[in-house]
Amino acid sequence: MKRKIGCLIGWAALLLLTEYVLLVPLNLTAVSFWVLVLCFGTMLLLILNLPAETKSGEGKEENGNEKVVILRSSFNRKMQPPAGEELNLRLPILFGMGGAAFLIAAWFFSSPLFHAKNYASTIGEIQTISFEEARPEVDSVSNIALIDTATASRIGARELGSLEDVVSQFDDGAYTQITYRGKVRKDAVVDYDGFFKYLNNRKNGTPGYLIIDPISGSAELIRTETGIYYTPGAYFSKDILRHIRMQYPLCLFGRTSFEIDEDGKPFWVTQIQKNQVFLRNPKTTGIILTSALTGESQRYTVEEVPEWVDTVFDGDYVCEKYDYYGMLSGGFWNSRFGKRGCRISTKCSYVDEDGERVDGADFGYISDDRDIWIYTGVTSATSQDRSDIGMLMVNGRTGEAVYMTLAGADESSAMAAAEGELQQYGYTASFPSIINVDGAPAYIMVMTDNNRIVKNYAMVNMQNYAQVVTGDTQNEVFRKYRKLVSRGKEGASLSEDGVKDETLSQDKILSALYGTDEGGHFLELTFQDGSAMKYYMAD
Repeated sequence: MKRKIGCLIGWAALLLLTEYVLLVPLNLTAVSFWVLVLCFGTMLLLILNLPAETKSGEGKEENGNEKVVILRSSFNRKMQPPAGEELNLRLPILFGMGGAAFLIAAWFFSSPLFHAKNYASTIGEIQTISFEEARPEVDSVSNIALIDTATASRIGARELGSLEDVVSQFDDGAYTQITYRGKVRKDAVVDYDGFFKYLNNRKNGTPGYLIIDPISGSAELIRTETGIYYTPGAYFSKDILRHIRMQYPLCLFGRTSFEIDEDGKPFWVTQIQKNQVFLRNPKTTGIILTSALTGESQRYTVEEVPEWVDTVFDGDYVCEKYDYYGMLSGGFWNSRFGKRGCRISTKCSYVDEDGERVDGADFGYISDDRDIWIYTGVTSATSQDRSDIGMLMVNGRTGEAVYMTLAGADESSAMAAAEGELQQYGYTASFPSIINVDGAPAYIMVMTDNNRIVKNYAMVNMQNYAQVVTGDTQNEVFRKYRKLVSRGKEGASLSEDGVKDETLSQDKILSALYGTDEGGHFLELTFQDGSAMKYYMAD
């Protein structure tokens, strides 16, 4: 009996330790939960079916004045297991094999083979709009965020490296694209650089967070008043993932992202998900908002999310759900054989934050000064010509999805064309942003060297990717591109410098303002009908 009690105590301690380390959700639709039940249930049955302890016989043998106690167990006497021990293993084996079979069957019957329509509908309703509606014409590209996450990570690391009190103790975390006070930014928490660095700094926390300007490439360390205590790099109860799991043990979690509100206060945004088919096909249904300073959390549905939050839905999630929609809308077997009408998000070869070139779904971000939109090209599942048939845009906060029919070169082809234009330097193109130049789609991107330093800018005609231009600034490459394509609106023309010349009637102009901003010198005209237009001057 004592042996069983000791084993049960050890079993319970191991279960608690496993849960503490692995953070398994106590949710019947989580695969990890059933694996935990299967493993520890089998162990428990083995403990409960341990053979009973046999009584030992005692004998005394005189050896001079000494008495020797000899214990003789029935096991030693018979040299074989007690009767019925073979039966003690039957129940644990049946439980383990039955549980494994159940898990495999549940996974299989939750697959798209049986639930194609469910998978296809997870992304929700997709509205079809024109390219002009989704991407209005631009007269300047000076305010378009082009620097990708991998480059932002290098910029942030260089900023930390310049600060004596930070460089040897902390590192930057994962970056999130946000809108902050009406401007596009990338932010990341300053995190502990390993276990021993955590022990040295845990009382004061990390100094703050980084903000990267993806337009200018500048970085700034924002120091918080009390220090940030809850991060992915912290340990024990201050590990943000463990902290949230202890608060919400039943929830299925998706990605956790770092964001700041309009007052600059740091928060963690954790997706709450619900499997649409028992063990598979998770759908984001809300978030948990956790203060990085105090650890206080609050739960929201998608409809209740505060307006400053930008990452309820992330790019990987959007691409995965659209691929389900594009492939399975016509049924599972059509996606495997006929593939009629099947389409997927475009796949690219790109360089990640670690400098490794990987192949897979890639996406970009577009800002409307209020929300971040995730966008990716859409191509036919049967196409091998690396071309897009459309473009998908999804609001990162609300999940609103729009699709525009748009034929042309895909992002990977545009990136390759830009890299080929500057092949002598070996520059790498970022994932491009798509803009509307005089009614036609064009890609614009940054070119970086091996150290992820921005060296150049490139623009590629989406419908004819042989038309490529490069320039030292965004405004320069924009002017060169407009000169190259030689397209303007009716009543407008392009000068030799690629600048649009337009004749305006004076009686339509209400006021004119000349000034300078980050895009250069400009003339802003306000018209009688209340509309306004800003014209940038050639450098």
